[in-house]
Amino acid sequence: MRFTMANPHLWTQFAQALISNGQVKQALAVFHECVSQFPDDPLTLLTAANFAVGKAERPDLCVEWSNKVVERFKGHFLEARAQFLLGRGYWVLSEQETVSHKRQELHRKGLKHLEAAVEIDSKDVSYLFHLAVCLAESRQLHNAKKEVQRSLTINQGHTGCLHLLALILTAEKAYAEAAKICDLALQKQPDNFGLLDCKIRLDMAVDNTSGALASCKAALALWRSLYSEERSRLIDQVIQDEHSMSELDTKLQDYANLEMVDPDLASDTGSSQFTMSGPRASVSASNALQARIWCTVADVFLKAGKTSDALSCVREAQFLAPHFPSVLLSYGRVMQASNNEKASGELYRSALALQPTNPIALTLIGQLMYHSKRYDQAEKYLQEATAVDQLNHEAWYWLGEVFLSQGHKELAANCYRTALDLELTAPLQPFSVVLSSLIPSSL
Repeated sequence: MRFTMANPHLWTQFAQALISNGQVKQALAVFHECVSQFPDDPLTLLTAANFAVGKAERPDLCVEWSNKVVERFKGHFLEARAQFLLGRGYWVLSEQETVSHKRQELHRKGLKHLEAAVEIDSKDVSYLFHLAVCLAESRQLHNAKKEVQRSLTINQGHTGCLHLLALILTAEKAYAEAAKICDLALQKQPDNFGLLDCKIRLDMAVDNTSGALASCKAALALWRSLYSEERSRLIDQVIQDEHSMSELDTKLQDYANLEMVDPDLASDTGSSQFTMSGPRASVSASNALQARIWCTVADVFLKAGKTSDALSCVREAQFLAPHFPSVLLSYGRVMQASNNEKASGELYRSALALQPTNPIALTLIGQLMYHSKRYDQAEKYLQEATAVDQLNHEAWYWLGEVFLSQGHKELAANCYRTALDLELTAPLQPFSVVLSSLIPSSL
């Protein structure tokens, strides 16, 4: 590079080599140098912007660099790409923003630029897909459905679009249609764990517990086939029978008995591993994925009223990923279902300590406060939950319960109406899950 300093292509190749080697911070430094040396090269700016919003998780830099292209290169053949990346940058920034009005403003900006990208190039499936997701997240379901269907006329095998369409149908409560779309997507991409999770939740929505457990078994078997070299304490036991899932609960109960841990002490057993002091052990992406699967299995058992089996699942998830907020929340739900509200409260607070603006943790703590008749504290947590996520229908419902208990009937009625309106358009999975399809190549 000493002899070709003025070649932007070589700089970007150097950055790509660093990325391939896992050196993301060093690659970001190289892209900074690229932008400073070649500020008038739109391709360099957009390559850097794409890296910033993806691998580097720096949407602010994506906005800065792609905005330069939008401002300076009107009519350029890369303008659509610049608008798309600018929209993506604002959109990701909105997901990170905790102040409601700021988040809404960033979301509007993201939507505006994604629409501009589609207007310039209406044949790019990626632009249409991301626009559809953005519209769905703002609950503009009719427009989102129209865009995703437009995407599928261009590429009928796009699994992200099929997954999104299935979720839009779940938001419309058309579960049978959603199941057909989900099955079609899984035929095209059977190793997509996000789609498998969607299928499980569809079965749960129609009380098909046996179908949900069969899909759980398929997810665990798929994980084992892909990551057989990783340590797994429980998978081999629950998928020994290749043809039936009927004995899963028995196998889990046997495993729980081997653990020799009193369920009433489960929170204490876990609390030493949830402490905030000291270095945390890193969790491999594959083990994080397995932990998510076990949490889903636990949800199935909870819905079926089998709390002991759910407890075995969340213990396994905790063993694999002890500091993940989602694992702590799943564990807390199981302990709450076991009538151990003290343990569940500790687990919810541990999750909140790791992620202070987690709306699910805030809602669950508020719910516990309501049950213990600490209405002022319940109102505080639930108000914060609705401020962080205004579409959280469960938080609005419990806030209504709190207001009713305090004698504020009009406020309670408004909360109930809001909760009902939001629940009518709530999908079984967050719409954003389609952007991070849990497939092996993404781990």
